[in-house]
Amino acid sequence: MTVGPLQCVGALVVDDYGRIFVQRRSADRSLFPSTWDVVGGHVEPGETAHEALRREVAEETGWRVTEVLALVGEYAYRGDDGIDRQETDYLVRVAGDLTRPRLEPDTHTEFRWLGPDELDLLDQADATQGLIRQLVTDGFAAVHRTVPVGLAPARFAALVAPAIDRAFIDGMAVAREGGGRDVTRAHGPGAGALLVEFRTALGRPGRTITPQEYGGITRYRDPREFRAQLAEQAALGWIELDGDGGFRASAKGLAFLSDLWAAQGTALDGVWTDPGVVSRLVLATGAVLDAAVATGGPALRATTPIHEPPGARPTAVLLNRLGTLRYHRADAHAAAWTAAGLTAAEVQAMAGGPVRAAVEADTNARAAAPYTRMSLDARLSLLADLAALPGQGRD
Repeated sequence: MTVGPLQCVGALVVDDYGRIFVQRRSADRSLFPSTWDVVGGHVEPGETAHEALRREVAEETGWRVTEVLALVGEYAYRGDDGIDRQETDYLVRVAGDLTRPRLEPDTHTEFRWLGPDELDLLDQADATQGLIRQLVTDGFAAVHRTVPVGLAPARFAALVAPAIDRAFIDGMAVAREGGGRDVTRAHGPGAGALLVEFRTALGRPGRTITPQEYGGITRYRDPREFRAQLAEQAALGWIELDGDGGFRASAKGLAFLSDLWAAQGTALDGVWTDPGVVSRLVLATGAVLDAAVATGGPALRATTPIHEPPGARPTAVLLNRLGTLRYHRADAHAAAWTAAGLTAAEVQAMAGGPVRAAVEADTNARAAAPYTRMSLDARLSLLADLAALPGQGRD
């Protein structure tokens, strides 16, 4: 009886930057003279190709296949063991920590996310490794056919963060110079300070900021100095302390925040003058914030839910929603450097390099969650409208 080739599957795992996952097999476990390979293996009796695909990904990386995006191709080859194989490869997305795959002990020694400009890594003299390069090349072609990489959620998170920062920082400068400072002076000594920093939550009467919440905002500060600031603000009557270390705005503080919201709206109405842009951004940032709550950390919890006073100007609403969105990314960044085994002080002192790049990539992946619900058109519109917002000194 003639026995056909061994049926195999391969998984070309793609991330949100359009990179493909490759791993190196230890020399004594490789079918090929060169050891870079994609995830894959043979189909067990009774398994479908997709079932085998999911099993192999789980066994070799610990990740879970969430989507089979495309068929990459079919490839025939003979391994060093002399067995003929027929392999079907698929482009897939996975769930899990993409910075830390659970490699099989004694089988895989390292991994990397390969970009389309790094295919030379796979160049070897032997013909079988040429097949690996070919299927990865075909994988990148499938990526470009299938995945909108330029605005995939993690890539979009990297693009939108500086746009949000620019709009918020410019908007705060306008609000401060256009009336915010006058409000602070009018209310007397110590006005502003913590009230401004925690304004989006403290504006709600009775809302208490807990130590766990403000710990996210102050994670890069000396906690003793912050506690001293709390005591000073309480002594001046702007906040009230509770017995568990939390604080809330006093009646005096609430009056300040009400005047601040009015001043922000008045100042920004003279600069953010396109009602269509402002209206679209108010709706978009509201939807993103609603989605962000599910994955936010303590800093976001310290600033939400946002208290938006009745009658608040849309420009003031937008300014404060933009500021709150920045805390979702701050929490994502803290989670990324914590997962990398770093401390706040180490991150603050860290220069550029591969570790910093890895932390930033993980930050973008974590910060992407609220944007996964947006269509490509909605992401493009958000970027365009943020760019259209004038700031202080901008035309």
